[in-house]
Amino acid sequence: SAQLGRWNKGQNIFSPEDTADFVNFLVSGVVKVSCPSGAGTVCVQLIRPGQFFGLNWYADKGQPRLFSASAFTDATVGIITNEMMTELVAASPPPGVLQIVSFSWRVLSRLLYEKCSLLGLQLEERLIHELAVLARDFGCDADGGVLLDLPLTHADLPLFA
Repeated sequence: SAQLGRWNKGQNIFSPEDTADFVNFLVSGVVKVSCPSGAGTVCVQLIRPGQFFGLNWYADKGQPRLFSASAFTDATVGIITNEMMTELVAASPPPGVLQIVSFSWRVLSRLLYEKCSLLGLQLEERLIHELAVLARDFGCDADGGVLLDLPLTHADLPLFA
């Protein structure tokens, strides 16, 4: 049992001060996840439909998120309460629980590995890498290449410059 929320482009879905009381699943649109950095924020990831974002362990209820999410385009998000996640985990057979934990671990480990790997690259290499990720996640085949139909600026690229 989940609720659907709709956000217009640019609207804040959650901020670093918000508590981690929900799990979010992107149904349509694009969501930008950012972390506070100095006086501004750094883009961590652009989320595509079919992905969870703002993941928190269901037992972390009431803890601050430490990052933010905003609608990069108009977006529809499935919102699942921590109580529902607790019920799902409690009702799942042990292999199902292992599958949920394994999936979460793989997603978070891959993201951590990817971001740490970028730290050793030159800016040009990081740019090429991030454009390849965007092409994979959001690109459409076009004559002689891939079309990214996203309203991107340099501030939207998670380059950690």
